[in-house]
Amino acid sequence: MVKYYLSPGHYARKVLNLTRGMRQQAGESNWQVFAEMEQERQTIIEQLFEHPEMPGALHDIQHLLQDVIDIDRESIALGEAEKKRLGDYLGQRQQARQAMKLYRHHSG
Repeated sequence: MVKYYLSPGHYARKVLNLTRGMRQQAGESNWQVFAEMEQERQTIIEQLFEHPEMPGALHDIQHLLQDVIDIDRESIALGEAEKKRLGDYLGQRQQARQAMKLYRHHSG
């Protein structure tokens, strides 16, 4: 059983700080660090929502949680843009390989 020495607000602020750091990593396309931070953040989120004082503290920390959601949306948008960029890049590479294959076939 986990003992809770910290307030729900403390956990919520830790989640928000990690979320801000994750957003920064997403902006730098540092997805490995982003994923590591997400694992740490998930642990803290679990601690927050399992905290015995959480139901009563929700009103006091809802603005922090809304900030987390808003920043997550930004990170998701960055991830989607990176996914599209990589998809486009891979598509171009595939086209180049097919062109090279056709060239070799017809020039040999």
